[in-house]
Amino acid sequence: MDLQRTTEIIIGVAREAGDRARSGFGAATCTHKHDGTLVTCFDGQCEQLIRAHLRRHWPDHTIYGEEMGFEGPPDNEWVWYLDPIDGTSNFVFGLPIWGASIGLAHRGQPVAGVFYMPQTDETWWAWRGGGAYHNGQRLQVYDPGDMNRTDLVCLSSSILERYHFSFPQKVRCYGSAAHALAMMAGGAFAAVIHDHWYVHDIAAALLMCEEAGAVVTQTDGSVFASFEGLDPKAKVPALVVTGGKIHERMLAAVTPKA
Repeated sequence: MDLQRTTEIIIGVAREAGDRARSGFGAATCTHKHDGTLVTCFDGQCEQLIRAHLRRHWPDHTIYGEEMGFEGPPDNEWVWYLDPIDGTSNFVFGLPIWGASIGLAHRGQPVAGVFYMPQTDETWWAWRGGGAYHNGQRLQVYDPGDMNRTDLVCLSSSILERYHFSFPQKVRCYGSAAHALAMMAGGAFAAVIHDHWYVHDIAAALLMCEEAGAVVTQTDGSVFASFEGLDPKAKVPALVVTGGKIHERMLAAVTPKA
C-alpha cells in the first residue's frame, strides 16, 4: 500500500469533513451521549462523509468511528479510526481547537494519519516512515534535555484527578487529544500526559509524534506502540509522550494518587 498517496487522499477527506462542520461552530445543538460527552448532528454527518470516501477508495478495509462503531470485521488487518469532530465541547462552545481526525492502522500499528482544524486552517499529517508535517513543514519534537520552568506540558483534565505531578513546567489543557499530540509533534510541548482517550482520538496524531521523534509509553514506562488487542470502545491507558532525553524524568514526576 502506498502510504504517502493514502495520506494525500485523506488530507482532502479530512478537510472536506471539517469544512462541512464549520457552519455549526459555536451554534450547534448538542445532546449528551451515554458516557456524558457531547454530540451534535455535525458529528454524524461528518463521519458519514468520511466513511463514504473510505469505502470508495478502500472497500476491503474496516472502519471504526466514534459515532457509528464498526463497519467491517474488527479483526481486519487494515482498520480506519475516525473522530469526525475531536474536541466536540470546544466546537459547541465556540473554542477553535477542534477538527477531523482520520487514522489508519495495519495489524494494530498506526501507519497513516491526518488531523485538520477548520477554524485555523491547519492540517497535520504523517505516514509510517515518511515523517510528520504541519501545513507542509516537517515536524520535530522539542527535546530540551532538562525540565525547564518556561516549558509547557499538556495534560487532560481527567488525569488531574488520578495523578500527582512534580515537574516545574507550566500546564495547559486544550480539550482535544488529537490537537495535543499534533502540537507535541511540532515542538510546542515538552510533554503530553493524557488519560481517558480512545483509539479514535489518537490513531492519527500518535503516529505524528512517533514520526517526529517522540517516545510514547504508559505511566509505568511500558512502550505503547500498537492498538492490537485494544477494545476501541474502551479508554486507552494513561500515556506519557515526550522527547527521549527527559522521558525518564517525566515518568518519575507522575505518580498515581492513593
